[in-house]
Amino acid sequence: MPIQIQFRRGTYAAWVAADPVLADGEMAIQTDAGGGEQPQALKIGDGATAWSSLAYGGLRGPTGPTGPHGTSVNNLDGGEAATNYGGIGATATGGNAQGI
Repeated sequence: MPIQIQFRRGTYAAWVAADPVLADGEMAIQTDAGGGEQPQALKIGDGATAWSSLAYGGLRGPTGPTGPHGTSVNNLDGGEAATNYGGIGATATGGNAQGI
């Protein structure tokens, strides 16, 4: 007999109305885009915190830093231009890219 695993799931409105405390490690899936989240967003319980106070998480990691990263030099005369994207360097000389 095959084993079937199902996670608790419901709409954003249903989760807000019930606001349960999820067991430690229990996954709860939000099936719609309510609350500004994409469908299939999930929360994982800790055994003490109500659903509304848990952070969304699971398969997506935290948002990384935003804004300018590294340094960039634009050289229009065909010489060497160096660019550093978060520690991954690339050098272009006369239009030929190297590195990464």
